[in-house]
Amino acid sequence: MSEPDCAIIKRDDSVYYGVLMISGKEISSTFLPFKDEEKGLELYTHLVEHHNN
Repeated sequence: MSEPDCAIIKRDDSVYYGVLMISGKEISSTFLPFKDEEKGLELYTHLVEHHNN
């Protein structure tokens, strides 16, 4: 089984979206945009770390 991971993708000049990779599945999150890439990465990293809770 692959390890959980995440990525932040820049969709246009000022909006970032997250992608979670858990249990070999990629889950895009276009419903939760971020203006700040660092804050987006912080949230998605937290989700990856606690995905079993």
